[in-house]
Amino acid sequence: RRPSSAWPTYALLIGSATRIVSSLQIVAVPRSRSRQKSALEHLRANSTANPWTRCEVASTTLILNRLITPAQARAMSNIAVKRIHCDVRELNRNPSRQYSAAPLEDNLFEWHFTLRGPQGSDFQGGLYHGRILLPPQWPMKPPSIMFLNASGRFEVGKKVCLSATSFHPEHWQPAWGIRTILEALVAFFPTPADGALGALQWRPDERRKLALESQTWRCPCCGPIAELVEGGADERVLADGETASAAFDAPVLPWDEG
Repeated sequence: RRPSSAWPTYALLIGSATRIVSSLQIVAVPRSRSRQKSALEHLRANSTANPWTRCEVASTTLILNRLITPAQARAMSNIAVKRIHCDVRELNRNPSRQYSAAPLEDNLFEWHFTLRGPQGSDFQGGLYHGRILLPPQWPMKPPSIMFLNASGRFEVGKKVCLSATSFHPEHWQPAWGIRTILEALVAFFPTPADGALGALQWRPDERRKLALESQTWRCPCCGPIAELVEGGADERVLADGETASAAFDAPVLPWDEG
């Protein structure tokens, strides 16, 4: 991202590709647009292997605005990365047939997930792919969530408004993790949209059509999403005229939508 001309002359880049946060490196960022572009390209070329880039940029902003100290930024990065590794291990130890999720190889703070539509609903047989953007302060602050393929329930490419997302940080609890988020998303699929931000209330036949089409959808980053969930696309989509059931196997969570 091109730095703003209003940014301070110096930027602090935190961390390295081999250790989470090993040092502080001061780099001059010129004020002219052309030189800013050259400096940015240089920084990108030297940080492409660093999975903590997103955390570093946010930490840098906090430091420059004197909201936190460099020592606090290092501690914040350590806590976030350690928790992310815990989430990865927990999902690998107890995989679910209902969903899968993993961080990108070059950015631990961006996760891609795939959900199965709940059985007995208009989404049965569907596979729904999206991304979770974790804040540098994870798990002390909530993530942002968006879907990348059509479902008729959530808008594509628009952040989902749940009480446990960045829209409502006052409701977030640090004990919640990636699995809790995924289970909540599955639980919300069959519920009414009720005008919530990022929510849709398409007709049942439209949702079933999208559920069938979703089985062959391909993510530019992850590939065919049917290969990302255990069992693949092996569930039948409800036929026209078949009544969807209100009952499905999903947890009851203290979250609201919108």
